[in-house]
Amino acid sequence: MNKNFFIFSIIIWLIFSTLSLSYLWLHHPDAIPRPPEKVALFLTDFFDAKDADSIGVLEVYSVFLVTSLVSSVMTFFGYKIWKKFKFKF
Repeated sequence: MNKNFFIFSIIIWLIFSTLSLSYLWLHHPDAIPRPPEKVALFLTDFFDAKDADSIGVLEVYSVFLVTSLVSSVMTFFGYKIWKKFKFKF
C-alpha cells in the first residue's frame, strides 16, 4: 500500500469518526454518560460561560475534544493490533 494513501486514509477516518461520534453525542446526549458536575462547573467558570449561547459553544467544543481523543486512541489501538497480527489484503 502506498504510504501517502495510508496517511490520507487515516486522516479521513479520524475526521469521519470524530464528526460521527460528535453528531451522535450531541443528538443523543443520554446515550453517553455525563461528565461529573465539578468538571462541568470548572469549565463554565474557566471559560466564563454565563449565558446559554456560550454554554452551548462550550458544549460543542468539549464534545469535539473528547470525541477526537477517543477516536485517535481507538485508531491507535486498532493500528497496533493490525500490525501485531499483520493482516494483509
